[in-house]
Formats: sequence, structure tokens, C-alpha cells
Amino acid sequence: MVAEGIAKILEDHCDSSEIVANGEELLQSLHKQTPDLVVADISMPGVSGIDAIKTAHTQGCSVPFIFLTMHDEPAMALCALRHGAAGYVVKNAAGDELLSAIRTIATGRSYISQSMVAQLALYPKPTEYALTPKQQRILQYIDLGLRPAQIAIELGVSIRTIESHKYAMMQEFGVSGTMALLIKAREEKLL
Repeated sequence: MVAEGIAKILEDHCDSSEIVANGEELLQSLHKQTPDLVVADISMPGVSGIDAIKTAHTQGCSVPFIFLTMHDEPAMALCALRHGAAGYVVKNAAGDELLSAIRTIATGRSYISQSMVAQLALYPKPTEYALTPKQQRILQYIDLGLRPAQIAIELGVSIRTIESHKYAMMQEFGVSGTMALLIKAREEKLL
């Protein structure tokens, strides 16, 4: 439903558009044709948006990605930008902001939601491993052995939100897997 709403916003500004249901379909679509732009979410079923952009770029596809996402945390935005995103727009922004992002990216520049700019300015340098307070709590719960569903109940958020934060931390640390995340967090004295 969200994708169809976005397509409706874009129909007056684009020659054509294609809606895909998940990251795998996005990558398959990029193999068939090279669009002018991809609007994706970070939290997609299967292959995440971050993994999709990494795979696309590894395979030589240089199409610009705009992430339209519910994640308004600086760590997630930095993760997306470090992996080559041309734009980062939070979903609570108006449709006009997505159009502004598209126009900006069409001129070869990057775009970040206005609501994120101030947060990013205050965020620690990307070379430091700094977690948001929510990510620190999630990491502590993971260290206690709680599963994402249990952590979601404790924090009153969705399982998907927990998984997204966990994924962002693994990307930040350059690790894959829960054990590697915990080991790296201990090495960095975050636990």
C-alpha cells in the first residue's frame, strides 16, 4: 500500500515506475533494466535495502538509491550513506520532500531529510563506534541472551525495529552474526 502511494506521487514526475515486494525482486529488476533511480526502504523482506545497494554496486550498477524509511536515527542514515545512498528521506516527511530529493539527486547532488540534518551534525564522527541510547539498550539485552521478540516486548517496539537496529550495529562494526557483534562490542568496551 505504501509503495502504491509512492508510485502515485511519482506518476506525474516519472515516465514509468516498477514496484517490487522485496530486496531479491529489486536486485532481479536491476538485472533486467537500469532505472534512473531506485526508491527503497532499509527494512525490506529478505535482502535489506543496505544489502541491495551493496550488491548492486558490487555488480557494477551505479543507479542512485534514495532510502525512504521510518528509521530516523543518525546511525542508520550514516550507514546508508556510507554504503552509497544518494538520498535519505524519513517516511514521516511529506511527499514533496521525496520529490525534492529526486530533483536534487537528478542534478548529481545528495539529499538528506531536513529533520535528519541537525541530528547528523550532532552525531559523533563516523570513525568512532557510537551507539544511540536505544541501540545500547538493545545490545545489552542481546548480551543477556534475549531474542528480538523478547527485546521488542521489553522496549515496546516492533520486532522489525529491533532487527533493524541490530543490523545497523553489525554494519557499523563490520561484522555479521550475533556472536561477532557481541565480541566486537566487548572489544570496543561498549559492553
